[in-house]
Amino acid sequence: MSIANCSFIIYACPVGELNKQIGKYLDRSRVLCGANSAHKYMPHCTLTGFFNAELNSIPAYIEALNKAYIAAKNNLILDVKIQQLTFNENWHGLELESIIFL
Repeated sequence: MSIANCSFIIYACPVGELNKQIGKYLDRSRVLCGANSAHKYMPHCTLTGFFNAELNSIPAYIEALNKAYIAAKNNLILDVKIQQLTFNENWHGLELESIIFL
């Protein structure tokens, strides 16, 4: 029996001080400029496009993500450069560059 097909996307979300600073920025920009579609989503880096899968495949995706995280953590390269800060109607964002994104 097939469980419903759903649409998914995978985000990497900041934690700690970076998350706090981004939250302050979003709060302040909402006050100064008004809310826009950039305020509808949590801070994140998009890791995949949208994809469809059955709900019962979620445990396999979680296991794969955990394995990828452990492998990346053991070979962590913290050389990430901010290329620019982008503002447009749909989103505000830091455009990042790193060898780990290639």
